[in-house]
Amino acid sequence: MNDSLLAGARPSGRPRPAAFLDRDGTLIDDTDYVYGPEDVALLPGAASAVRALNDAGWLVFVVTNQSGVSRGHFSHAELRRTNERVAALLARDGARLDAVFYCPHLPWSGCGCRKPDTGMIEEACRRFAVDRSASWVIGDKRVDVELGRRAGFASALVLTGFGRWEGRLVRADLVAPDLHEAVRAILRLGAARSRAEGLPEAGRA
Repeated sequence: MNDSLLAGARPSGRPRPAAFLDRDGTLIDDTDYVYGPEDVALLPGAASAVRALNDAGWLVFVVTNQSGVSRGHFSHAELRRTNERVAALLARDGARLDAVFYCPHLPWSGCGCRKPDTGMIEEACRRFAVDRSASWVIGDKRVDVELGRRAGFASALVLTGFGRWEGRLVRADLVAPDLHEAVRAILRLGAARSRAEGLPEAGRA
């Protein structure tokens, strides 16, 4: 398992809720394999969604399967440049990723990091103070929903990317048209939960 764009681990301090976002089909257009930075195009509303999570005090991670590395389609260095391009486009709209984690292995490799296995989430939780009781996995595929279930998190399916076909087949805690709408709903749910429990809103001191 590898990670890139690690902005600085903060394992100490008060745990914060985290959003674990799929990349292709959730944050950016899914073009089968995103071979390089020139192929990156943010989906509508993706930057505003990430910015809303930032403003609410959430940690924001990308967790993405990238077997194209092992298949020889692109190198670790090329993948890193692609992820840096995603981060740069988000930053143009004031949005920030705390880290990107990716699995470079083939589906049959038996690794523990390829979604829906939880290796990437466990690595993020080791490096950052994550409130597991309030965190979500958001993605466009069945494996993202299953990842959330295995990690003990709530899950949201977005109807972009593969979600356009899998939406009727997957039972998630939340189904939304896109990442922007998913985040809006999740933040509303978090605020309602905090009010009911007499706590500060999620991520706030």
